[in-house]
Amino acid sequence: MGPDPILSQHLEDQQLAVGQQVVARWHDYRGRFSARAIVVVLKSRAVVVELLRAAGTHPAGHRLELPRISDFDHWASDYGVKRA
Repeated sequence: MGPDPILSQHLEDQQLAVGQQVVARWHDYRGRFSARAIVVVLKSRAVVVELLRAAGTHPAGHRLELPRISDFDHWASDYGVKRA
């Protein structure tokens, strides 16, 4: 039996730090996007990242606020951040 994937994602979320590179994943009415980013603000239920590369209509340097796993109403495995 392998590790629990939700527990693994929870532990990964706890290791997030300001300045850390992550992969930001989000979606909107234009589609699904993914880009490398840097964590600039950590909140209890959200993380603010700054994109290192353009993605969709968002240029490099654009900031996004994405949910952390503790935000049960908004977080999803394809909507949030993952350590790079």
